[in-house]
Amino acid sequence: MRPRRLAHARSMDAIVLCVDDDELVLEVMQAILKRNGYSVLAATNGQQALEVFKENAVDLVLLDYDMPGMKGDVAALEMKALNPLVPLILHSGAAEIPEMAIKVTDGFISKGCDTAVLLSAVEELILKTRTSAARNGTDRVRNSAH
Repeated sequence: MRPRRLAHARSMDAIVLCVDDDELVLEVMQAILKRNGYSVLAATNGQQALEVFKENAVDLVLLDYDMPGMKGDVAALEMKALNPLVPLILHSGAAEIPEMAIKVTDGFISKGCDTAVLLSAVEELILKTRTSAARNGTDRVRNSAH
């Protein structure tokens, strides 16, 4: 158990961008992440998410797929174009998600999954990205579009 706690402590200062058009889901996700030591930014649609992504140093994006205006896969493609190193997790309850949407993201988690599964995926991707950045001689992976 000790290595797990050490790994989690390294993620405590991570910033997660949560994107969902359902404000109740967004509030719940923010509460879960904050309670587990993450700083959280929020957006209620794809366009707003892109603005937040461009203006802030984000360590991971938790992105809904089925949103009005801009679907999650379109937002994911644009975010990857801005900074391909920031991991994106598709977090959706949509009945059908196109394979392309899953391919452009770094993971998929169904809405309503166990909180431990969600937190484990978030932590794992952030640590993997930070470890890779450390190997490449950078302190942290940050958006360069700022």
